[in-house]
Amino acid sequence: MVYVCIDRYLKDNGILGFVLKQSLFKSTDGGAGFRNFQIKGKIFSVEEVHDLSYIKPFEHGVPTAVFFAKKAIPHNQYPVKYVVWEKQKKFTFRESHNHNDVKNKYSKKELYAEPIREINSSWIHGTKNEISAFKKLVGKSYYQAREGVNTGGANQIYWIKIKKEGPNKTILVENYEKKSRWKEFIKSKDVEQFYLEENMVFPFLEGKDIDKWHITLDNSKGIIIPQNPEDWKRPLLDLPPNTYKYFDKFKEKLLERPYYKQYLKNKPPYAMYNIGNYTFAKYKVVWSHAKGDMKAAVLDERCKHSFLRNPIIPDQNIVFVGCDSNIEAYFIAALLNSKLISNLLKNYAQLSYTTHIFDHVNIPKFDPKSKQHNKIAKLAQLVIRDNDETRELERNIEILFEK
Repeated sequence: MVYVCIDRYLKDNGILGFVLKQSLFKSTDGGAGFRNFQIKGKIFSVEEVHDLSYIKPFEHGVPTAVFFAKKAIPHNQYPVKYVVWEKQKKFTFRESHNHNDVKNKYSKKELYAEPIREINSSWIHGTKNEISAFKKLVGKSYYQAREGVNTGGANQIYWIKIKKEGPNKTILVENYEKKSRWKEFIKSKDVEQFYLEENMVFPFLEGKDIDKWHITLDNSKGIIIPQNPEDWKRPLLDLPPNTYKYFDKFKEKLLERPYYKQYLKNKPPYAMYNIGNYTFAKYKVVWSHAKGDMKAAVLDERCKHSFLRNPIIPDQNIVFVGCDSNIEAYFIAALLNSKLISNLLKNYAQLSYTTHIFDHVNIPKFDPKSKQHNKIAKLAQLVIRDNDETRELERNIEILFEK
C-alpha cells in the first residue's frame, strides 16, 4: 500500500509521510522487500525516519515509526536522518492526549541509519562514528547460538519444584504449575507431590535468573529430562519406574503437543525436541532473549545446585553457546557484554536477542594462543569481582575489532 500511494499520489520531488511498523526498517527478513525503495524501476529516497518505538504513542503498543519519502531521486543517500523519540519514565502516552499534554514528556535524539549489510538489509542506527564502528562488528559468528530446552507447550508437566532428597536415590518434587486450569488437572492425576529417580531431575535456569556476569540459581527449580545420556537427542526408551508412571499419567497431553506431531512421530510420548549434547556442555555462555541491555553470564562449575549433581538446564527463554573451556566462555561473554556489541544489538535486534544475532555479529573463535584473547577473558573474570577493570576490558575489546 505504501508503494501504491507513492506511485499514484506523490509527484516528482514531492514528500509524503507514513506511519508504519518500525519492524519494516529493523527486522532481518520481514522488511527486505520494502527496503528496496523502488517502484517500477524507479528509486525513491527516504528523507528521514522518526522512531517512536520507545514512547509507544498508540495504545496497541506496536513499535511504530514515521518515515518521509521523496520521489524521483537518482538513488537513496545513506546514512538517512533517524530521529529517536524517548519519553520520561512513568509516563504513558494515550491516544486521547493532545500536543500540550505530551510536549514536555519526551525528548528527541537526532541520529543516522543505514543498512547493516546489503542495500535491503535491516538498518542500524547511531551517530556516524557509532555506525562506522558497528560495521566492523558485522558478520557471521564462528559460534552457533542455541535455544534452551523447549517442552513444546508442556511446561506444566516437565517443570517441577524440588523439595528434598528422598530414599533410594530419589528426589521429592511437586508440580510447578499454579494456573487454575492446570492445577485441577494435576490434582486429578494425583501427582501434586511425588518421588522421581534422581538421574531424571535436573536443576533449571530461567531467563530472569541471569544478570550481567551473574547467575542466581534457585535450588527449588527443576525439570525432568527423559533423554538418553549417551546421545541426548534420543529419548530414553526404558524409563525408571517412578518417572514412567508419572509421564504415563500425561500420555494424552504429551501426544497432543503440536511439535510432537511435527517432529517426534513414532517416538515415546515424553520425547523432547531441540535438545542435544550441546545442552549439557560443561561450560556455557547464557543470556535471556528478552529485549533490553545484553546481560550475558558464564555457567560453569562455580554455579552448583545444593545437592543435585546433574548439569543445570537453561529454559526456552535463554539463548546459550556451549564452550570447551571456561576461559573460552569468558571471552565470548566479554564480547557480548561490551559496550560496542551491546549497543549494536540494542539498536539492531529490536525484538529479542534470539539465536539469529550470531548470524549478524562477528564473534571470532577463541584462540588459546592469542595474548589478546586471553587478556580479554582474564579481564572478564576480574570484572565480576571488581568493576574498576571494566574500562581496560572495553579498551582491549575495541583493539580486537580495530584489527
